[in-house]
Amino acid sequence: MPTVAGKVLPGGAFKVVDADDIDGTVTVKTTFVFIVPGTLTTGHGKVNIPVPCALTAASLQAYVKTVPTGADLTMNVNYDGSDITAAVLTIAATANWVTEKTAFAVSNYAGPAAGTYKLMKLDIEQVGSTIAGADLTVVLVCTQTATLTGP
Repeated sequence: MPTVAGKVLPGGAFKVVDADDIDGTVTVKTTFVFIVPGTLTTGHGKVNIPVPCALTAASLQAYVKTVPTGADLTMNVNYDGSDITAAVLTIAATANWVTEKTAFAVSNYAGPAAGTYKLMKLDIEQVGSTIAGADLTVVLVCTQTATLTGP
């Protein structure tokens, strides 16, 4: 039985195709969403997501519904204990959105050997000093590339 793959068409439609009919490189996007509901507090591993394979990050965005005041909200995403960005992600005091679009490596992990996954964790380093901020959502979009050859 052939493996099934898909193709996104203009307008966002998804077409299912037989992987035996595909030759070339395919890039798959994976999105990780970290959600921290309620009033924010500092801490490590506020949200943990298991990662089953090697990926490259394409963009990192953060949104907070209640803006921090008095101080910036700073956070980072780490993979297996190492920060995935060179600098912390900062939402400036009185702002509610930040985007980091520089591509950066997320992992060199080769897959879930023996059922073990490594963790992607969201750490909150600093919250607003007057109003901490609340209801944080961090979106990390990653890509994975594979080369397929037909029969």
